[in-house]
Amino acid sequence: MTKRLIIHIGPHKTGTTAIQKMLYTHSRSEASGFIYPFTDADRLGQHAFADVIHKADRQGLTALASELMSSDKTCVLSSEEFCYLPPDRLRALKDYLTDTDITIVYYARNVLTTLHPWWQEQVKHGNSQTFLEFALGCLVRPGSIHLLIPDVMLSNWACVFGQEAIKLYMYDDSADVANPFAADLLDVT
Repeated sequence: MTKRLIIHIGPHKTGTTAIQKMLYTHSRSEASGFIYPFTDADRLGQHAFADVIHKADRQGLTALASELMSSDKTCVLSSEEFCYLPPDRLRALKDYLTDTDITIVYYARNVLTTLHPWWQEQVKHGNSQTFLEFALGCLVRPGSIHLLIPDVMLSNWACVFGQEAIKLYMYDDSADVANPFAADLLDVT
């Protein structure tokens, strides 16, 4: 039974894919001290797991949680989609994770360095706003983008899992986000 669970909740544009690649690669080693389930070379994050939680799919969550609990190794989950889970869904997830030490990992990024990459991500997915239009929209409605108000999302996680469970890293302070994650949380060099 997994006694330790690390949930990396992103967010977007903070090196999450680099962390997920590192987790996938290292977890495939026989000597790995952790598991990184529900992934393959084409799905590096547990976005489907986040979706099951978000949709309140009880049967799916029961199946996924029992797979998590079937290992005695540390389990790591990582998806930017965890950022969007509301408190009631977080409580439902916690109900499945009894007797488990849970660490929530969040990478914060300077707001001034976040806007442009987030705008580029939106354009990649079909948004046709200019950067100026996008930036002005953010100023008018700062609460509309989770990257600009992480305290709201983090307070949901803290309310459910406890403030002491949250571990914050500063994206802007590290040239390589994957190595500190591996070293600090998994004792992997």
